[in-house]
Amino acid sequence: MAQAKRYNFTKLLNVLFATELQRRADAEGLPLISISLHPGVVATGGALDLFPSVMRPMLKALGKTPLQGAKSALVAAASPEVKEKKEKYKGAYLGPGGKLARASAAGRDEKLAKELWELSEKTVREILESKGLQ
Repeated sequence: MAQAKRYNFTKLLNVLFATELQRRADAEGLPLISISLHPGVVATGGALDLFPSVMRPMLKALGKTPLQGAKSALVAAASPEVKEKKEKYKGAYLGPGGKLARASAAGRDEKLAKELWELSEKTVREILESKGLQ
């Protein structure tokens, strides 16, 4: 279960990062649409590994195929509606099937999003400096 908690935490970080990216792009006047998404439960090898072995057959039977799970990403990347209604999609969270959804309370935490961004900048800067790249 620790692996599932780590997975869920990384998904939260993706939502926070996408939200903060949108906020910063808007502040700079950049024509960018940042969207985070949740494809739903997709029966891939990695996802199956997050569950106890007794639950895996049920997940295989009820989970989406990778192609079905890709729909959210495809909507975000290629739907004409996203471009036409960009204000509606800026910083949005798409749920399974590419439907607009509401992120968790933690995923909507602006302070946490800003802290994540600052930590990310600091970490990247430190790595670059340690490699003599900055």
